[in-house]
Amino acid sequence: APFNGTYDGSCYTIQNVRFKPKAGESRYYAGLFGYSAKTLRNVVYLKEAQTPLTIAQAKGAYLYLGTLAGGNSGEISNCAVAGVKLQGKVFESAFVYAGGLVGENSGIISNCAAESALLSTGNSVFSYSYVGGLVGRNQTGGAIQYSYAVGKLTADVDRTSNARLCGFVGYNYGVITNCYAAVNLESSGEDVTTYGFCGDARGSQEHNCFLNEENFEYRDGAYNAS
Repeated sequence: APFNGTYDGSCYTIQNVRFKPKAGESRYYAGLFGYSAKTLRNVVYLKEAQTPLTIAQAKGAYLYLGTLAGGNSGEISNCAVAGVKLQGKVFESAFVYAGGLVGENSGIISNCAAESALLSTGNSVFSYSYVGGLVGRNQTGGAIQYSYAVGKLTADVDRTSNARLCGFVGYNYGVITNCYAAVNLESSGEDVTTYGFCGDARGSQEHNCFLNEENFEYRDGAYNAS
């Protein structure tokens, strides 16, 4: 069941809580709050990079993977995640939409940040992934504003699969305004496309920016923007 309440974290830090999707469903929402349909605000989630978390699905399943929420149709404001090492693995015609903050968004995200030590996907046997530094898929009606993504994203695919690797949003049908990304993008495999900010831009993007060259340092980590 989706989260239908209001959670105000008062900017206290939640640390190292692990999560996993429910078994036996064709659509899996994996995140600290699973699927949020109402209000999350002032939530700070910190995960130690030394303890990576891997979620795997197969056989035509759809995996929506985000550190704070796998899916959001409500409102997320003034929230941040940091230190995350999160991996989604899919195979046998499965799909994964992975974001540093939220996997799939059809609601409102504002004044949020995702700092990913490593957000990665692995694809095999005709599987597909869409990865964004903040959100994997921003649906029609979804709005993202005044937010940023920093860190490192990777994708590894076999010869039957493909991936889209993007600094901010993997797939955008909604609206993105006043946001930025500084993300190191790395991939292996033949059919991987990379974008500094957003992949499929069927929605609206205004007043956004991304770092697309040079090296940069963040929280004592060295990155190569791409």
